[in-house]
Amino acid sequence: MSMRRSRYGLAAVLWLCAVAVEALPPPQEIAFTAPVYQSEDTIELTAYLYRPEGAGPHPAIVDLHGCNGIWPIRSKLWYENYLDWGLAVLQVDSFGPRGKDDICGSLFAVPTWHRARDAHAAKRWLMAQPWVAEQEIYLTGFSHGATTTLLALHDDMNAEQPFAGAIAVAPWCLDQLGNSHTDLLILIGGQDRWTPAQRCRVMISVRPERVDLVVYENAFHSFDAPGVDSIYLGQRVAYDAQAARNAVRRAREFFRQRVRADLRRGGLLQ
Repeated sequence: MSMRRSRYGLAAVLWLCAVAVEALPPPQEIAFTAPVYQSEDTIELTAYLYRPEGAGPHPAIVDLHGCNGIWPIRSKLWYENYLDWGLAVLQVDSFGPRGKDDICGSLFAVPTWHRARDAHAAKRWLMAQPWVAEQEIYLTGFSHGATTTLLALHDDMNAEQPFAGAIAVAPWCLDQLGNSHTDLLILIGGQDRWTPAQRCRVMISVRPERVDLVVYENAFHSFDAPGVDSIYLGQRVAYDAQAARNAVRRAREFFRQRVRADLRRGGLLQ
């Protein structure tokens, strides 16, 4: 299958899945300013805010999309659970404001080190909201956004106010993680050739403290994207229901262990 046909094939699958699922509650579109990497300039970014019921204060998540941009079927799987657990979600669009859409064929079109600044700017916006528990802001990301998550945890970026925890789904793991003091959960497929699990094993072998690596040995990239099974840019991407259920359970346990007891909504994180 050619690259062009592969990409169009996946786009069709995503559209069918998106219209087949019940939509999430409509988010609030917000804007905030982020610094530009190695520059005095700033950029105005767009993000989409999903808030749980109640006045708060709520724990909150900064969520970073993958290289194909915001993906509704992944958002639905995760965000419905986050909202049920009482966590707000700020979904950052790092591509649209930069005039990009899908960068999977050219990953450096919006480099991860630029997006890491986006993540911290989003965290600062959340910290300024009176309904957010400012010590309870977490970071999550998928694929390109998951690699960004690892970069954003480096001490030189995370010192001002560390994220309370982070979850990276299918990251391209770094040569070294750095000296972050933030707890990290990595969820990745053992058959993933796009973001190999072995890189993560090597990365955490140097400094395993505060990192939990979960490898789903039979799962491919996008194992948490319901309905997807395709060849995309020469690589298999496929939903794995068992791995996805376990990933959600692992995430719930991750938050249950870290969210302050009085913020655990309705016992769902007890």
